[in-house]
Amino acid sequence: MYSSLEIPSELLAQYQAELEGTSPHGSPLNAAAGTSVRRPHNSQLASNAIRKRTRTLSGKAKPYKQLDIRIPLDASFESVKVNLWEVARGLISHWSHLKDEDFQVKQYSGGLTNKLFKVTADVCGEQQVILIRVYGDKTGKMLDRESEIVVIQELHRQGMSARFYGTYANGCAYGHVEGRPLSVHDLWGDKEISDKIAMHVGRWHAVVQVPQLDQQPNLWRTINKWISIVPEDYSHLDAEQSAQLRALKIDIKQEAAFLESELMKINSPIYFCHSDLNPGNIILSPDGGSIMLIDHEYACYNYRGFDLGNHFCEYITFDIDLSKYPARATQLAFLRTYLRTYYHHYNNTTTTTGESEVEVSEEEVEVVYREANKYALASHLFWGVWGLAQSGQVSIEFDYFTYGYRRLAAYLHLRDTFLAL
Repeated sequence: MYSSLEIPSELLAQYQAELEGTSPHGSPLNAAAGTSVRRPHNSQLASNAIRKRTRTLSGKAKPYKQLDIRIPLDASFESVKVNLWEVARGLISHWSHLKDEDFQVKQYSGGLTNKLFKVTADVCGEQQVILIRVYGDKTGKMLDRESEIVVIQELHRQGMSARFYGTYANGCAYGHVEGRPLSVHDLWGDKEISDKIAMHVGRWHAVVQVPQLDQQPNLWRTINKWISIVPEDYSHLDAEQSAQLRALKIDIKQEAAFLESELMKINSPIYFCHSDLNPGNIILSPDGGSIMLIDHEYACYNYRGFDLGNHFCEYITFDIDLSKYPARATQLAFLRTYLRTYYHHYNNTTTTTGESEVEVSEEEVEVVYREANKYALASHLFWGVWGLAQSGQVSIEFDYFTYGYRRLAAYLHLRDTFLAL
């Protein structure tokens, strides 16, 4: 691991080649001819974004069940199980008669803002499953839970999410997606899975709309909201953490304003984005033929570059191992598949023309490559501030400070190189 957050020399060579307008091998970057595909021009995308902002938006979820039950995060597992059974009976009407022995409960690991439980019920010999999420303490300050419910309901209507069942005092319940969550090892070594992710994200960006939500990009509003939660004197940190953070010499408010102004020059298209494309939120179907995205806490209208750049940042793991950041060739292959799929669905191509037949120019792939890597900086800043804001505030076992510190350190180390692409 690059503990000092030094970027590997071969990656620096790739970025330097970009600055000089050549490939990593020194040859000029040539644009390949593509087929005639209707593409939204940047000016059209900007115009669409302006029109979206003038729409009347309700932001209201459809009616759902709400229970007055609270599940303590610090309670024993046996105690939590009793509460989970009560929630399950209250939200699933045909489970109301079930006895305690009809339920099985499994806790999932890895949740950073909540605890997640799989509740299986034996209903007349049939195994039925829901997921019950317990929100982390004070995470309501960080996340818009009502908007998340709107998103889940609308995505379910569009066949892109499991069903939403309802809420209780500090959590919610929704359907279970069959399959296995990916791991970072799938990102590193499986081209077929990478292609599936690229195709799914391309389709998502092309077709998913959530008209109930404000359709302005949410990135900078969220970052600034989280910055306002972090005390300026870092009084929520212990002395060692505070000293470590001050040694970075970063003014996060000033840095956010600077990066926003730089990235606005790119004119990245605004789509409805998942905004947290980490492997644990990507479920591979049991037959391996398809994937589904879960956990829509951060889903919103956002910049295309952020969704793509943030996904590439997931390769470096929670340890922020920059040697794992995807190589140029890996990114270009992903983005080429992404763009083909996006245009396939954007143009509503008939089934006689497969997604692989839609060609994109290498010049266009290069443009999105630069965009994604510049927005990778926004990902580092986003999750860095997230870690600082959560530090000392959430009872879930995770070292929020160290994670946030490392993301901010990575941002500072890569900022000038990536912005110069």
